Amino acid sequence: MRVFQIEQEIDVVWQGDRMIQEYAIELERLLAEYDHLLPVTVCNDPQCKSKEISAQRRTMQFLKHLNPSFDQSRGNSSSQG
Repeated sequence: MRVFQIEQEIDVVWQGDRMIQEYAIELERLLAEYDHLLPVTVCNDPQCKSKEISAQRRTMQFLKHLNPSFDQSRGNSSSQG
């Protein structure tokens, strides 16, 4: 049940009036709690992409909720990788 609540909190966290650092810290806190409750499966295969996928998901979540004034940064960051 808590995993679902955290997912909902992650979906609604936005930068809003906060400094970007405050927004990043809040999102990082939620993601750390999520990981604690639902840890990423450890993959022994060197071809495993689970960590990369997780990092990309987190980056997209962060970029998705930045203020509109960061639209150019959002576009530059999402096109990398």
